[in-house]
Amino acid sequence: MQLCEVNKCVDRVPPSKAAHAFAFDFNHTGQLDCITLYRPGTGIIGIIRNENGNFVPIYRQDYRSSGIDGYDLRSRDDRAFAFDYNPYGSAPLSRSLPSWTGHYLDFAR
Repeated sequence: MQLCEVNKCVDRVPPSKAAHAFAFDFNHTGQLDCITLYRPGTGIIGIIRNENGNFVPIYRQDYRSSGIDGYDLRSRDDRAFAFDYNPYGSAPLSRSLPSWTGHYLDFAR
């Protein structure tokens, strides 16, 4: 995967050491077919899916927007991660942990 291809999916944001990314199994095939890219403290987040070798956006918020599903992700302490909700050996769900609430948010199924 080339950076320019990812940038098309998450709105051409300059590279940053503060960026985070993780893969997860979106469609329960046992393959890590999606990537979440986000920057804590900025509200920038994108989720892209591999469709036959091409990455396409399935969720995108850019620098003009704010976070996901009502959580602004504007704190540098905000974190997101994938985990295996049903014990099938894949990570079908992603969670966001807004630092200021202590609650989690399911933002991809």
